[in-house]
Amino acid sequence: MKRIKFIILVYLITLYLVILTGCNKSRDTASGPAMPPSTSIDMEGLTSFSAKQKSAPVQNDSSYFIMACNHIQVWDSIVNDAIRVPKQLFIEGLSGKDAVYDDVNQQWSWTYIKSIIGEGKFEAVISCKEMDDSLYWTMTVSSVNNAELYNYKWLEGKTDSKQTGGWWVLYYPNNSTNNILINWSKESEIIKWIKYTSASLECCNNCNSILYGTKDTIGYNAYFEISMEKITDCAKIEWNKTTFAGRLIYNGITYSWDSNMNNACVSE
Repeated sequence: MKRIKFIILVYLITLYLVILTGCNKSRDTASGPAMPPSTSIDMEGLTSFSAKQKSAPVQNDSSYFIMACNHIQVWDSIVNDAIRVPKQLFIEGLSGKDAVYDDVNQQWSWTYIKSIIGEGKFEAVISCKEMDDSLYWTMTVSSVNNAELYNYKWLEGKTDSKQTGGWWVLYYPNNSTNNILINWSKESEIIKWIKYTSASLECCNNCNSILYGTKDTIGYNAYFEISMEKITDCAKIEWNKTTFAGRLIYNGITYSWDSNMNNACVSE
């Protein structure tokens, strides 16, 4: 009987050590939670629409397509000025970096260095803490070339555990009033949306927010919704991502253009 108890005790101790070793190994080698998708911060439609404007053959003031471009032009400038650098740093973190787990702070972190043309070299640290069914994220950045930017929290946000939606707050260095709130949702690779909202209306010429989304339809499968302070009717732009035929709906009037960027029709 004593021999049987001894064997059981040895078995239990061995099993405990195997489980403990397995847990430690998992903690040391696991890559951490899945990172949020690039579409959680990158309004790709704004980039493609602006590029189409620059290459479009239509340049006259009566073009409905140019009218639509004018509605997003200010936001395009804001994205280039405020979001371009942190966006590139964040997307760099998605490219298979190894994560390290911090037992003290109970969070994962990804640390890496990236050079950005015209801006210099940066060290970025993306951290993630798991709480209930949500993931809480921060991205702190230090400039290798500029001592004034050190351990600066450029991004913080929250996602669900399946990375299908969440939010970011993007902070401007040395200016706590000009922040941008980013909300996003991703049902699939086709159906998704992202919205930028400015915390300071002065920085974007009274344009309060811009939303870009895509949907699974044959006709217009991409759209913008641009809301402006003190204007109840927001501007809406819809187009087909393949043909680029589209329309601007503003103040109750619809301005349409064809795939050649020529005016098609106007209706109320």
